[in-house]
Amino acid sequence: MLLTRGSRSELAGPTAERRTPWTPTPLVDISLPEIPPGVHVWAKIEAANPTGSVKDRTARWMVDAAEDSGALGPGGTIVESSSGNTGIALAAIGAARGYRVIIVCKTTVPPEKVSLLRLLGAEVRQVDSAEIGTDEHYLALCTRIAADEGGVFVNQYENTANPQAHYTSTGPEIWEQSGHAVDVFVAGGGTGGTITGTARFLREQHPDVTIVLADPVGSIYAHAHETGELSDPVPYEVEAVGQAERMIPGSIDLSVVDRVVSVPDANSFAAVREVASRQGILCGPSGGLALAASMVVAAGSPEGTTIVTLLPDAADRYLSRGLR
Repeated sequence: MLLTRGSRSELAGPTAERRTPWTPTPLVDISLPEIPPGVHVWAKIEAANPTGSVKDRTARWMVDAAEDSGALGPGGTIVESSSGNTGIALAAIGAARGYRVIIVCKTTVPPEKVSLLRLLGAEVRQVDSAEIGTDEHYLALCTRIAADEGGVFVNQYENTANPQAHYTSTGPEIWEQSGHAVDVFVAGGGTGGTITGTARFLREQHPDVTIVLADPVGSIYAHAHETGELSDPVPYEVEAVGQAERMIPGSIDLSVVDRVVSVPDANSFAAVREVASRQGILCGPSGGLALAASMVVAAGSPEGTTIVTLLPDAADRYLSRGLR
């Protein structure tokens, strides 16, 4: 049965078979008029993962690590804070492996994601935004829930298995699918696991690869990368990417980043609509952000440059936000 112990699904349970390579997601050619002749842009379509997002990788590696350490045993409880995709992936694993799953998410999470969480059997606890460091903040709440209800707070923001998932799977896939020809890798950073793990692998293969962080205007990452200091975020609309609080998660390593491209919300949403109408590729706003940043990089790149970016999920999780 799909996703059960001993199956060959990528999310399957704690047996030797779960160690088989992750089934690669497609790497597709992006053909938009903004791309100069002779410059190639390829996009990794992470909506092709089992529950539809890049977070399937993060979730499986984090749960595997919790099982291997003994922190998570049969019938245990997984607790996580999520803007939706990590929670959905954890809920699917929980359903397959027999774990109770509690997901804490903000009231601003799209209803499509909340519905998917509940369909998969997760307990959803929605909270209002609260200042980091207070008892009402979602990270503090997850810590209390895990302590009070005997659960494991997997904490994608600090979990080393988050970047490790991408060092182990995403990076090698991109390297092989591109024919060992990646000059630039462009990705957004939320928790930062994707860009950190992928960049570390690609740099081992090609020390001169350029790593570009696509960041929403208003996120603190651009300032932190430039100065090494925290700043006050400014609200932005693109979800599940950038950093809208005064904190740098342990799962992101900004030292791997060579350049940050800050993208206004309008440009991210415009890129979503353009790639959908021109190529039939459905990506969410964070994918639009990555595409918009890739177009900026492409515009300044010499002929023969190969740029690879990553589209974390699909547009259908954001239609209630007016993405149509």
